[in-house]
Amino acid sequence: MSGVWVFPTILFISLFYLILSKQLILMLFICFWLIRLYSLKDLNVWLWCVIFGAAAFIGGIFCESIDRQVYVPKSQTVLVDPNDVKVNGDLAQMKGTAEGVAVLVTAKLDSAAQKAQLEKNTRWFKLKIKEEFTRIEGARNVAEFDYAKYEHRQVHCDYTVFINHFEPILVKENGWRKLLGFKKKLNLYLSTFPRYSRIFYKMLIGDQDDLLGKDQLSRLGLLSLLSLGGMQLYFWLDIWRSLGARLRITEDKVNIFCLFFLLLIICLYSDHVGLMRSAIFLFVSRLMRLFGKKYSSLDLWSFIFLFFIAVKPYLLFNLGGILSFLITFFMQTKVRENRWITNIKINILILPVILQQIYVWNFMSLVTNAIFFPVISFLFPLFCLNWVLHFPLIDQVINFGCYVLFQIINGIARIKAFNLVYGKIPVVMALILTFAGLWILSKKSFKLSNMLVLFTTYLTLFLMIHFPLSGRVIMFDIGQGDSLLIETPFHRQIILIDTGGKLAFNNSGWQARKRKARVDTVTLNYLHSRGISHLDAVVTTHQDADHIGDLPELIKKIRIDRLIYGNGILDNEHYLKKVAPLKKQTKFIPVQAGQVVNVKGQHLQILNPDQPGLGENTDSVTFLTKVGQLKFLFTGDLDQAGERRIMQKFSVKTDILKAGHHGSKTSTSPEFLKKSAPKMAWISVGQKNRYGHPSPETLHSLEQKKIPWLATKDVGMVYYEYNLFKNELKCYKKDGFK
Repeated sequence: MSGVWVFPTILFISLFYLILSKQLILMLFICFWLIRLYSLKDLNVWLWCVIFGAAAFIGGIFCESIDRQVYVPKSQTVLVDPNDVKVNGDLAQMKGTAEGVAVLVTAKLDSAAQKAQLEKNTRWFKLKIKEEFTRIEGARNVAEFDYAKYEHRQVHCDYTVFINHFEPILVKENGWRKLLGFKKKLNLYLSTFPRYSRIFYKMLIGDQDDLLGKDQLSRLGLLSLLSLGGMQLYFWLDIWRSLGARLRITEDKVNIFCLFFLLLIICLYSDHVGLMRSAIFLFVSRLMRLFGKKYSSLDLWSFIFLFFIAVKPYLLFNLGGILSFLITFFMQTKVRENRWITNIKINILILPVILQQIYVWNFMSLVTNAIFFPVISFLFPLFCLNWVLHFPLIDQVINFGCYVLFQIINGIARIKAFNLVYGKIPVVMALILTFAGLWILSKKSFKLSNMLVLFTTYLTLFLMIHFPLSGRVIMFDIGQGDSLLIETPFHRQIILIDTGGKLAFNNSGWQARKRKARVDTVTLNYLHSRGISHLDAVVTTHQDADHIGDLPELIKKIRIDRLIYGNGILDNEHYLKKVAPLKKQTKFIPVQAGQVVNVKGQHLQILNPDQPGLGENTDSVTFLTKVGQLKFLFTGDLDQAGERRIMQKFSVKTDILKAGHHGSKTSTSPEFLKKSAPKMAWISVGQKNRYGHPSPETLHSLEQKKIPWLATKDVGMVYYEYNLFKNELKCYKKDGFK
């Protein structure tokens, strides 16, 4: 059956993931594949397909039942592998096991000495947990990365705990623990290299924790492809073969040594899909050679894929797993051709996956991949030799080269003209386009008509994403802060009201933490998923960090046409510093009560501030606007005194009230509720916030007026969607929309 194992393998994978993902398009693919199998007229292949199909059905049902289970830790003692420890300022995050159940532990470190000791530790340790375990929090917004689902599918980790005192107890070492301790020692050794070469070396073994410009590398397709190559393994095997020849060691003995070397890599880097796949491929092919067996590369691909599905059933639910096996399958089936042509084909092939997961595609990926990998392949022997020799002069040369390389990559990725914000394509269309791409690109003859069909499909999807028939008003769940979005049909107007942000705490020195801004993980992810590449206006209600703390990060990532702010706030140096980068490209619009601001046809009736101010709560930009069939009143952190002022001058009647100051008792007075008479109140507030928002007084006032309310701490992201046929209000956690 040489060369045909791919048929039962693909049938197995399709049926297995049909059960897990419930994507009915896979059913159509299975029907097509069965027709293809029938045309083979090979009884052996048919028999194996029946066996593999039955195994896929049983395995899929079994994994689905496991996926529904929640793994509750039954022990307060957690065992931790030193390789699973990540330190960020005065916090340490680690994965461990409590009697076989995976858990996530976050610990507060007491001193710089304790931090240094933990970072250098290569021994396994255990922790005695006194605190209570809680469920890992999942995504709370559309297009936000679902960490809870990711951890559940990776290692069935469902619970986490925060401990204030970190007191590790070293445990007795055995052979396996010593082996994994060696992996940590290797990482510590690589940490002694200069900054940029260190990042590159660690990236080659799958460690991306120190990576600079990770988003840029991902956007150019380099991060995933670099992790796929396994080029370092081929180089080391060539070294062992050359040394064996010089020392007159037989080829069989060299092969046996290489098998042990590859087995070591498999054991150490079982969590790195690309490296492990390459190591297993080389291990199996050399093992077959040792025993005189022959299998085609496509058969080996099939065996390795089945092995991965057995040990990592959810492999194809993450980007790395999809790209690793999709690209290698294509490389086994394609005809020999020019490297540039191959690179273009690979980019076309993986495009549906990139758009479904990342939403943005960089045109320069066609060029950077073709240039980057030959350069790295040429210099790779020098890199690997320097791993061992560690000569200071060579270190500095390589570090400078890596610095230049990273600067070029980051520079290219940040040029907005090269970035196409396409938007998120549906999973069904991603599957169809991937299958179509494989079918078209694997053919020996090139047909322009096939490529035109593919291009037309992409263009149609692009137009559907960029010119939607529905509009939305969104209240993001960004924790204790405010960020709302007005998104009208056909994307005629896109207006962001505040960005959210965290209050800055004075952690310095060893305690300083790196923080990913919520505007990156929530707001920009959502905007990109909807194909939005610029904002027609950003309204900054006032100066507080929980409203505009992430504004500088937003400015770096997306074009802003108008900045709307309360009159007088530019006299606030803190605010002026935040918005300074916008002065050349953005229209500044100061507003005061009584104005009506026209944003491309969307009228904002400004109710506050009534006089110039420095951006305090009482100066909050407050405005009424009609979106769809409903009127919205946005109040920032306006206090009750401000509410009384605007009630005296304006009609505040509305359909949806964004409650002021996160539902604090200092806002949303009973009189204001009576005058505004909202049909519903929205409250943007963080879970378990230290202020006790929303206050019982505010909730009591809402209940007395029989006004229903939605708080982000309870239901996650909230949005109102409307078009010619419907008006709907949805909550992320309640309705589970994606």
